Amino acid sequence: MTAIPPAVPSPCVALCVLDAATGWCRGCGRTIDEIMAWGTASDIRKGEILDGYCRDLGRDPREVERSAGVEGDPAASGDALLDAGVTLLTVGTGGPDFDLGPLREWLAWRDDLSR
Repeated sequence: MTAIPPAVPSPCVALCVLDAATGWCRGCGRTIDEIMAWGTASDIRKGEILDGYCRDLGRDPREVERSAGVEGDPAASGDALLDAGVTLLTVGTGGPDFDLGPLREWLAWRDDLSR
């Protein structure tokens, strides 16, 4: 099975210096708590962190494309992802059978939104 890249990649730019006055990393703008929690945070929580970063920079968070890896029933999580600003969904599949049923369900959910 091919590894799928993280849905919401880390904003780390490899310039890791914490500003003692603000507590923010000078490279990515996150706090140490946000940096430590990133690996286990949900896509929605990562979006909240990015929203705060945009707010602090005076940038419109809608300028940042949000993506999320999805699985299961779209009715269970699709609306929450949309509310979090996610516009790009990735559906993983593994071989050798490559069941595309979940992809069909997410596509049907998406298409129902535009009707």
